[in-house]
Order: sequence, then structure tokens, then C-alpha cells
Amino acid sequence: MALAHAIDPVADAAAGTTVIFPAGLVGFPRWRRFQIVEDPETPAFALLQCLDEPSVSLLVATVEPLIPGYLDRLSPADRAALAALGVGERPGIDLYCTLTVHESSEVTANLAGPLVIDRESGCGTQVVLTDSTWPVRYPLGTVAE
Repeated sequence: MALAHAIDPVADAAAGTTVIFPAGLVGFPRWRRFQIVEDPETPAFALLQCLDEPSVSLLVATVEPLIPGYLDRLSPADRAALAALGVGERPGIDLYCTLTVHESSEVTANLAGPLVIDRESGCGTQVVLTDSTWPVRYPLGTVAE
């Protein structure tokens, strides 16, 4: 996996979309306000820059291009939960997964707790999939230097 260049959260934040997660993120209920910082050179990736804790930014990726057939391999209950939030049903509803770059340069994706973001309303939620077998640390490869 190669990330062409780093997204600069400070330089690129002005062009980002603000999203509110009313319940925060799993394990971090006070992290509610984020800015999606995108770069046209790396359209599959973005940063979620936390506005409540400016030292926090999360690397995210849109799920379907990264994991083709992801939605099709969910349990019916988990697929229905995402569909109820508009995933695959309405344009402007995006499904992201958080990425972790480990010290070993391995990159993993949290596919068990995707982020649903409604760009039109500026609202997001993290969904914990309880009926599917996707892991919290799905291996994607390593970062190319």
C-alpha cells in the first residue's frame, strides 16, 4: 500500500467538510466535531481532524474501493443497520474505515466499526457491526517508503 504523500491537516483544513458525531467515537465520546480533510491526489484517503482535540487526526479510507464487496459480505442484520443510515441507499452518504499505520509499517483497517458520514447534514456515526466477522485490524499491507 502506498500513500503518495501526506495530507497536511493544517494547510488543507480550510477546504474540509465539518462533521458532527453526536455520540462521539467508540471509546472517545468527547471527540464529536471533525473536519474531513481530503486531497485530490489521494481521493480514497482522508484525514478526520478532530476539532475538539486538535492533536488528534485519524487516517480514514472509503471502504468499498479498499475492500470490494464489503457490504455484500456483511450479515443481513449489519447490512440492514447500515442501509437504515442511508449507506448504499442515498447519495452523499459515505462509509469510511479508520486506518492504523503500526510501528512495523503494517497498515490495518477497522472494518468492524465503520464510520457513516452524511455530507449533506454534516452528521456522522460510528457503527459497531455485531453480527459480521470483519475484524478491527484487517491487514492491508505495508506503507511504501
